[in-house]
Amino acid sequence: MNLIKLIIVCTVLCLFAITPVSAVANAGFETGDLTNWFSTGSNEVGTTYAYSGTYGAKVSAPGAPSTYIGQAVGLGNWLSFERRIIDTSDADFIVFYQGISPSGNTELYREVGTSGWNRIFIDTSNMSGYYGNIMFRGTSYTGEGFEVWIDDVSTTEYPPSTLSGYVEDSEGDPMLAYLSLNSSIDPVESDVITGYYEFTDVPSETYLLTVTKPTQQDYTAVIVFSGDTEHNVSMTRLLPDLIYGPFVIDTEQT
Repeated sequence: MNLIKLIIVCTVLCLFAITPVSAVANAGFETGDLTNWFSTGSNEVGTTYAYSGTYGAKVSAPGAPSTYIGQAVGLGNWLSFERRIIDTSDADFIVFYQGISPSGNTELYREVGTSGWNRIFIDTSNMSGYYGNIMFRGTSYTGEGFEVWIDDVSTTEYPPSTLSGYVEDSEGDPMLAYLSLNSSIDPVESDVITGYYEFTDVPSETYLLTVTKPTQQDYTAVIVFSGDTEHNVSMTRLLPDLIYGPFVIDTEQT
């Protein structure tokens, strides 16, 4: 990427401010502690597990009946977060909303089991505009305790979306290429036969789409979407001397 192109991309990103549409403060716990969150029990922020960035929050209660972390937020249409369950064999992991305006508690999500990272999307459209505490809680029933890690909490007005399209070369032929949006979303490859690519369950935000292939110039585009979006990519072949490098003829010999 040449200097002029880099400056243009950086300027556009600054204008669009690529950040989640979220009311959650310290949503990824990157302060290294529970700043802006309230907590009970043995909860902490650490580097053992993090979905993105350096830190994640551990909700745990060894031998205790219940513990939680929470934050006062205004709800949008959706609540999403990354969670990694280490052990809830004798416990429930529960997300609930402790309403302030209007008042009242509502359980939003509950699960039991062991698994790796997974992004959870909760439809809160019937509570959009409510203000209160979002609580991530573990409840143990046997005293054995539990451990769940949380990262990248977000509220948004838009549901998770699909970004898809086709990658072609300058001649219109489909091609295999590598596509990425940002560090918190897994990259994908376009299909070698059809050129089709797809990002699923992507929060509706603003992203820098980057498409790379060794024989082609890198392709970048700022994608702004609030629902399922199609974006097709046409790539330009590098000049031969950029692919193979300059040929050097040695005219001197010893």
